[in-house]
Amino acid sequence: MKNSLRLVLLGLGLLQSVCALAIPAPSAKPEALELQVSLNDKKVGTETLRTQSGQEGRYDSLEASLQDKVAKAWKSFQQRATLDSQADGTIKSYRRGIYVTGATITTNLFNYNGGWRVAAQADSTSKPKVSELKLKAPFVVLDARSVALVVLAAERLAKLGDADYVRVDNATTGHLTLTTETLTADGKHWTRVHLKDGKNVNLEVLKSPSGQVVAVKGLEGWSGVTVGQKVPANLIAIQRETKAVELPATVTPAQQPPKAKPVP
Repeated sequence: MKNSLRLVLLGLGLLQSVCALAIPAPSAKPEALELQVSLNDKKVGTETLRTQSGQEGRYDSLEASLQDKVAKAWKSFQQRATLDSQADGTIKSYRRGIYVTGATITTNLFNYNGGWRVAAQADSTSKPKVSELKLKAPFVVLDARSVALVVLAAERLAKLGDADYVRVDNATTGHLTLTTETLTADGKHWTRVHLKDGKNVNLEVLKSPSGQVVAVKGLEGWSGVTVGQKVPANLIAIQRETKAVELPATVTPAQQPPKAKPVP
């Protein structure tokens, strides 16, 4: 069993190395959602979500240039991630790379013998730390430094109502329930989507009257506002939280089969 797991992790490493050398360009440019990201009250960078989908599945890629506070000093880093799903939204894998001066930190969510695991690796020479997850499909993926994943989770839970989640940054799991409330500003109706686990996870996605994402509240002080959008200062709730019906899609996928572009 241990030898088989080592082969799986080795295969993931080889796949990352190969894709680092040659990433095929998509035949059509997918639609993008760009978020201005903040950590608490400080603007710390941007994150862009691009989606491609087709009959065989859906492929979401996330790229970010961010800052975080480490040992009382702000450090800049690049982050790239991919979320690979089947056509019905069932997740196949999630891969994320954080690139800082002198190091590359990779994290992989993968299925092994019917169970889900997270493998975190500080650099190419270190041994991955593998965590087994108590996770029931269908589920959604969260990552503290990725507010765009909250948008994807809201889209998925709009169809499911509730589902398990996994935080890949600390390999913890739980169960989220989605509700919505209606708000008004300047005579127009807005929608705020809530994703809660009944404990310490309380996520939000604010949508405009046309159904576009305007703002996102993520994990542990991380948040985002769509570039070019502004949250109205006079929003007033006019309907209490209710179980949601399916919401309009945030990103209009390019109608083509997804191309595999794992993170190096």
